[in-house]
Amino acid sequence: MRRYEVPRLAFINKLDRMGADPWKVLNQARSKLRHHSAAMQVPIGLEDDFEGLVDLVQLKAYYFRGSNGEKVVTEEVPADMEALEVEKRRELIEAVSEVDDQLAEAFLGDEPISPADLQEAIRRATIALKFVPVFMGSAFKNKGVQPLLDGVLNYLPCPIEVSSYALDQTKNEEKVELTGSLDGPLVALAFKLEEGRFGQLTYLRIYEGVIRKGEFIINVNTGKKIKVPHLVRMHSDEMEVRFWIYSITGGFSCYWYIEPLRAGSPTKFEFENLLVGQAIPSGFIPAIEKGFKEAANSGALIGHPVENLRVVLTDGAAHAVDSSELAFKLASIYAFRQCYTASRPFILEPVMLVELKVPTEFQGAVAGDINKWGSYFILSLFLFSNGLFMILVYL
Repeated sequence: MRRYEVPRLAFINKLDRMGADPWKVLNQARSKLRHHSAAMQVPIGLEDDFEGLVDLVQLKAYYFRGSNGEKVVTEEVPADMEALEVEKRRELIEAVSEVDDQLAEAFLGDEPISPADLQEAIRRATIALKFVPVFMGSAFKNKGVQPLLDGVLNYLPCPIEVSSYALDQTKNEEKVELTGSLDGPLVALAFKLEEGRFGQLTYLRIYEGVIRKGEFIINVNTGKKIKVPHLVRMHSDEMEVRFWIYSITGGFSCYWYIEPLRAGSPTKFEFENLLVGQAIPSGFIPAIEKGFKEAANSGALIGHPVENLRVVLTDGAAHAVDSSELAFKLASIYAFRQCYTASRPFILEPVMLVELKVPTEFQGAVAGDINKWGSYFILSLFLFSNGLFMILVYL
């Protein structure tokens, strides 16, 4: 870490296990790893009695409630721990004062040190690679992870505070500073590869620019263009696809989308395949189109067939074993229904309002014929004294 000048935090884990001794671990980090470090927290109980932490910067006690410790409760420091809190906070201030002149001046002058002053000093020393804050907890039970993540925000630099450089291979590896701007060309590091349910998953750290689904990126080692087929968001070991469904009202990256047909189109339904490559084998495309058409024509979800609609397939994925024509057909039907309702469409008709007057004895036959038209709606029925029956219909 020193070689690459990376600021870091330390986390002492498993305080709920038998034999847990965070102070022994902290001393080993100082002696064996030569870390200039100090504890940021004091545990409330150890082993089976571990239930929370005392924050030595904010002077607050944190308790982790709930089945997974997800609910953090902030309280005052227990009275029986005040002496230990004072001792360990003084150790923290002394350690930071050794590498931060501003805090040292206040400490030697016996001036009161506020939580904000101490936090700023720890941040300066950590970014300057002179100090390693040490956090504690039990990651498995999610006790202490939340303050650790807060520590990442409070004490580690944001991208624009760190100088990052790339080597321009087109200019004899000339050193180029990366600004971290979203408007610049994409510069990213693929630091991990993993085989997942969608094939190979590549973890990226982006230094500059943005990456979008469907765009091409260049592998600087081979010079080849690579299309980004999918984007996913990782949370621990859970992967969330971004996103499968596109809505007319929203923006979601998409595998397909629907839109109204242009005026004057000779058909009532269009399907267009814009797939590039073999993300989905070509043999499954007719099944996908059939699924969309069936979902639109059945009208089971919305009460009437959907017309004047264009479905565009942009991307997708297939499984070597589980994929089949039936699977893609059913997936298309389900996706269309979910997307159509999520888009909250509304009818722009009537094109005209038609008034039909027929003898009363033909009421049933005429109403039945109108219902067979499917996308036309009977607005209201009127019976006149002269024996005529009037029907108002939206066409």
